[in-house]
Amino acid sequence: MPVTMREVAARAKVSVATVSKSLRGAASIPAGTRAKVAKIAEEMGYRTHPYVSALMQARRQRAEPGRPPPLAFITAYETANGWRKTPTPFLPLVYEGARQRAEERGYPISHFWLHQDDMSHRRVSEVLQARGVRGILLPPMPRPNMEIDLAWRDFSVVSVGAKLVRPVFHCVSNDHYQSMQLAMEACWRSGCRRPGFAVDQWVNRRIDRRWEASFELARAEHAFERDVPTFGSRVPAE
Repeated sequence: MPVTMREVAARAKVSVATVSKSLRGAASIPAGTRAKVAKIAEEMGYRTHPYVSALMQARRQRAEPGRPPPLAFITAYETANGWRKTPTPFLPLVYEGARQRAEERGYPISHFWLHQDDMSHRRVSEVLQARGVRGILLPPMPRPNMEIDLAWRDFSVVSVGAKLVRPVFHCVSNDHYQSMQLAMEACWRSGCRRPGFAVDQWVNRRIDRRWEASFELARAEHAFERDVPTFGSRVPAE
Protein backbone atom coordinates (compact mmCIF):
# COMPACT_ATOMS: atom_id res chain seq x y z
CA MET A 1 0.00 0.00 0.00
CA PRO A 2 1.30 3.50 -0.78
CA VAL A 3 2.38 5.70 2.13
CA THR A 4 -0.18 8.39 2.98
CA MET A 5 0.36 11.98 4.02
CA ARG A 6 -1.31 11.14 7.33
CA GLU A 7 1.34 8.49 8.03
CA VAL A 8 4.10 10.98 7.26
CA ALA A 9 2.46 13.47 9.62
CA ALA A 10 2.30 10.86 12.39
CA ARG A 11 5.99 10.02 12.00
CA ALA A 12 6.99 13.69 11.91
CA LYS A 13 4.60 14.54 14.79
CA VAL A 14 3.03 17.40 12.89
CA SER A 15 -0.38 17.98 11.31
CA VAL A 16 -1.35 16.77 7.86
CA ALA A 17 -1.67 20.41 6.79
CA THR A 18 1.92 21.03 7.88
CA VAL A 19 3.13 18.07 5.81
CA SER A 20 1.21 19.31 2.79
CA LYS A 21 2.59 22.83 3.09
CA SER A 22 6.12 21.59 3.82
CA LEU A 23 6.22 19.41 0.71
CA ARG A 24 4.99 22.37 -1.36
CA GLY A 25 7.78 24.52 0.06
CA ALA A 26 5.40 26.98 1.72
CA ALA A 27 7.29 29.89 3.30
CA SER A 28 4.84 29.90 6.23
CA ILE A 29 6.45 26.69 7.52
CA PRO A 30 9.88 27.05 9.20
CA ALA A 31 12.76 25.81 7.07
CA GLY A 32 13.76 23.29 9.72
CA THR A 33 10.29 21.77 9.74
CA ARG A 34 10.17 21.62 5.94
CA ALA A 35 13.52 19.83 5.84
CA LYS A 36 12.45 17.38 8.56
CA VAL A 37 9.19 16.55 6.82
CA ALA A 38 10.88 16.18 3.43
CA LYS A 39 13.47 13.80 4.88
CA ILE A 40 10.85 11.65 6.61
CA ALA A 41 8.65 11.59 3.50
CA GLU A 42 11.60 10.41 1.40
CA GLU A 43 12.60 7.75 3.94
CA MET A 44 9.03 6.42 4.03
CA GLY A 45 8.73 6.44 0.24
CA TYR A 46 5.86 8.94 0.15
CA ARG A 47 4.78 9.94 -3.37
CA THR A 48 2.31 12.65 -4.27
CA HIS A 49 -0.61 11.68 -6.50
CA PRO A 50 -0.33 13.90 -9.61
CA TYR A 51 -4.03 14.38 -10.26
CA VAL A 52 -4.98 14.85 -6.62
CA SER A 53 -2.16 17.38 -6.34
CA ALA A 54 -3.49 19.33 -9.32
CA LEU A 55 -7.04 19.19 -7.99
CA MET A 56 -6.04 20.43 -4.52
CA GLN A 57 -4.00 23.24 -6.03
CA ALA A 58 -7.04 24.33 -8.05
CA ARG A 59 -9.22 24.24 -4.93
CA ARG A 60 -6.71 26.34 -2.99
CA GLN A 61 -6.74 28.89 -5.79
CA ARG A 62 -10.54 28.68 -6.01
CA ALA A 63 -10.30 27.82 -9.66
CA GLU A 64 -11.64 25.06 -11.81
CA PRO A 65 -9.09 22.28 -12.28
CA GLY A 66 -7.54 22.45 -15.72
CA ARG A 67 -6.17 19.65 -17.81
CA PRO A 68 -4.58 16.70 -16.02
CA PRO A 69 -0.85 17.26 -15.44
CA PRO A 70 1.39 16.03 -18.27
CA LEU A 71 3.36 12.81 -18.03
CA ALA A 72 7.02 12.35 -18.98
CA PHE A 73 8.60 9.40 -20.80
CA ILE A 74 12.28 9.71 -19.88
CA THR A 75 15.14 8.06 -21.77
CA ALA A 76 18.89 8.17 -21.14
CA TYR A 77 20.51 6.91 -24.33
CA GLU A 78 23.52 8.63 -25.89
CA THR A 79 21.30 10.41 -28.41
CA ALA A 80 17.79 11.77 -28.16
CA ASN A 81 16.45 9.12 -30.58
CA GLY A 82 18.69 6.28 -29.40
CA TRP A 83 15.77 4.55 -27.74
CA ARG A 84 14.05 4.28 -31.14
CA LYS A 85 17.08 2.51 -32.67
CA THR A 86 17.61 -0.37 -30.26
CA PRO A 87 17.94 -3.94 -31.65
CA THR A 88 14.32 -4.67 -30.75
CA PRO A 89 11.20 -2.47 -31.17
CA PHE A 90 10.31 -2.87 -27.49
CA LEU A 91 10.82 0.75 -26.39
CA PRO A 92 8.87 2.37 -29.25
CA LEU A 93 6.05 -0.08 -28.54
CA VAL A 94 6.13 0.83 -24.83
CA TYR A 95 5.93 4.53 -25.69
CA GLU A 96 3.09 4.05 -28.17
CA GLY A 97 1.15 1.92 -25.69
CA ALA A 98 1.69 4.50 -22.94
CA ARG A 99 0.65 7.32 -25.28
CA GLN A 100 -2.57 5.58 -26.24
CA ARG A 101 -3.46 4.72 -22.65
CA ALA A 102 -2.62 8.22 -21.40
CA GLU A 103 -4.75 9.70 -24.18
CA GLU A 104 -7.67 7.50 -23.12
CA ARG A 105 -7.34 8.88 -19.60
CA GLY A 106 -6.95 12.47 -20.75
CA TYR A 107 -3.25 12.80 -19.90
CA PRO A 108 -0.75 14.30 -22.36
CA ILE A 109 2.60 12.48 -22.45
CA SER A 110 5.91 13.70 -23.89
CA HIS A 111 9.37 12.27 -24.37
CA PHE A 112 12.20 13.85 -22.36
CA TRP A 113 15.85 13.10 -23.05
CA LEU A 114 17.87 13.07 -19.83
CA HIS A 115 21.02 14.40 -21.53
CA GLN A 116 19.38 17.32 -23.33
CA ASP A 117 21.85 20.24 -23.48
CA ASP A 118 24.07 18.38 -20.95
CA MET A 119 21.72 19.42 -18.16
CA SER A 120 22.33 18.16 -14.65
CA HIS A 121 19.73 15.87 -13.10
CA ARG A 122 18.75 18.72 -10.80
CA ARG A 123 18.13 20.98 -13.77
CA VAL A 124 16.08 18.29 -15.53
CA SER A 125 13.94 18.04 -12.39
CA GLU A 126 13.38 21.79 -12.45
CA VAL A 127 12.39 21.69 -16.13
CA LEU A 128 9.91 18.89 -15.52
CA GLN A 129 8.39 20.77 -12.58
CA ALA A 130 8.20 24.00 -14.58
CA ARG A 131 6.27 22.17 -17.30
CA GLY A 132 3.83 20.81 -14.74
CA VAL A 133 4.94 17.17 -14.99
CA ARG A 134 3.76 15.09 -12.05
CA GLY A 135 4.04 11.56 -13.43
CA ILE A 136 7.09 9.81 -14.94
CA LEU A 137 7.31 6.59 -16.95
CA LEU A 138 10.83 5.12 -16.95
CA PRO A 139 11.47 2.63 -19.77
CA PRO A 140 14.49 0.27 -19.59
CA MET A 141 17.75 2.19 -19.44
CA PRO A 142 20.57 1.62 -21.97
CA ARG A 143 22.83 0.03 -19.36
CA PRO A 144 22.07 -2.20 -16.37
CA ASN A 145 22.35 -0.72 -12.87
CA MET A 146 22.08 2.92 -13.95
CA GLU A 147 21.14 5.46 -11.31
CA ILE A 148 19.25 8.65 -12.09
CA ASP A 149 19.21 11.31 -9.40
CA LEU A 150 16.09 13.36 -10.13
CA ALA A 151 13.98 14.97 -7.40
CA TRP A 152 11.93 11.79 -7.23
CA ARG A 153 9.79 12.80 -4.26
CA ASP A 154 8.14 15.43 -6.48
CA PHE A 155 6.87 12.85 -8.98
CA SER A 156 4.83 9.67 -9.22
CA VAL A 157 7.03 7.12 -11.00
CA VAL A 158 6.55 3.74 -12.67
CA SER A 159 9.37 1.84 -14.37
CA VAL A 160 8.99 -0.63 -17.23
CA GLY A 161 11.21 -3.67 -17.71
CA ALA A 162 14.69 -3.82 -16.18
CA LYS A 163 14.73 -1.65 -13.05
CA LEU A 164 17.23 0.92 -11.86
CA VAL A 165 19.14 -0.33 -8.84
CA ARG A 166 18.55 2.91 -6.97
CA PRO A 167 16.03 4.22 -6.33
CA VAL A 168 13.48 1.39 -6.55
CA PHE A 169 10.05 2.15 -8.02
CA HIS A 170 6.89 0.26 -8.81
CA CYS A 171 7.74 -1.80 -11.88
CA VAL A 172 5.80 -3.36 -14.74
CA SER A 173 7.61 -6.23 -16.45
CA ASN A 174 7.09 -9.46 -18.33
CA ASP A 175 8.06 -12.65 -16.45
CA HIS A 176 10.73 -13.75 -18.94
CA TYR A 177 11.49 -16.96 -17.05
CA GLN A 178 7.88 -18.14 -17.04
CA SER A 179 7.40 -17.13 -20.68
CA MET A 180 10.21 -19.47 -21.72
CA GLN A 181 8.84 -22.25 -19.52
CA LEU A 182 5.47 -21.97 -21.24
CA ALA A 183 7.12 -21.93 -24.68
CA MET A 184 9.13 -25.07 -23.89
CA GLU A 185 6.07 -26.88 -22.56
CA ALA A 186 4.26 -26.02 -25.79
CA CYS A 187 7.20 -27.40 -27.78
CA TRP A 188 7.08 -30.68 -25.87
CA ARG A 189 3.31 -31.07 -26.29
CA SER A 190 3.58 -30.43 -30.03
CA GLY A 191 6.19 -33.17 -30.43
CA CYS A 192 9.29 -30.98 -30.84
CA ARG A 193 12.34 -32.66 -29.28
CA ARG A 194 15.25 -30.57 -30.56
CA PRO A 195 14.43 -26.93 -29.72
CA GLY A 196 17.07 -24.30 -30.35
CA PHE A 197 17.71 -20.99 -28.63
CA ALA A 198 18.77 -17.80 -30.42
CA VAL A 199 18.91 -14.40 -28.76
CA ASP A 200 20.47 -10.96 -29.12
CA GLN A 201 23.15 -10.75 -26.46
CA TRP A 202 22.06 -7.14 -25.93
CA VAL A 203 18.62 -8.39 -24.92
CA ASN A 204 20.07 -11.35 -23.01
CA ARG A 205 22.10 -9.06 -20.77
CA ARG A 206 19.20 -6.71 -20.15
CA ILE A 207 17.01 -9.46 -18.72
CA ASP A 208 19.82 -11.08 -16.68
CA ARG A 209 19.77 -14.12 -19.02
CA ARG A 210 16.39 -15.25 -17.68
CA TRP A 211 15.27 -16.69 -21.04
CA GLU A 212 18.53 -18.61 -21.37
CA ALA A 213 18.39 -20.00 -17.83
CA SER A 214 14.77 -21.07 -18.22
CA PHE A 215 15.51 -22.67 -21.59
CA GLU A 216 18.38 -24.76 -20.22
CA LEU A 217 16.38 -25.90 -17.20
CA ALA A 218 13.34 -26.84 -19.28
CA ARG A 219 15.51 -28.67 -21.80
CA ALA A 220 16.97 -30.78 -19.00
CA GLU A 221 13.66 -31.40 -17.22
CA HIS A 222 11.81 -32.50 -20.36
CA ALA A 223 14.71 -34.58 -21.69
CA PHE A 224 14.94 -32.59 -24.92
CA GLU A 225 17.90 -33.48 -27.11
CA ARG A 226 20.79 -31.20 -26.25
CA ASP A 227 22.85 -31.26 -29.46
CA VAL A 228 21.46 -27.94 -30.75
CA PRO A 229 23.92 -25.20 -29.79
CA THR A 230 22.72 -21.88 -28.37
CA PHE A 231 23.13 -18.96 -30.74
CA GLY A 232 23.69 -15.43 -29.46
CA SER A 233 24.22 -12.54 -31.85
CA ARG A 234 26.86 -10.02 -30.91
CA VAL A 235 24.83 -6.82 -30.96
CA PRO A 236 26.41 -3.76 -29.26
CA ALA A 237 24.93 -2.82 -25.88
CA GLU A 238 24.02 0.68 -27.09
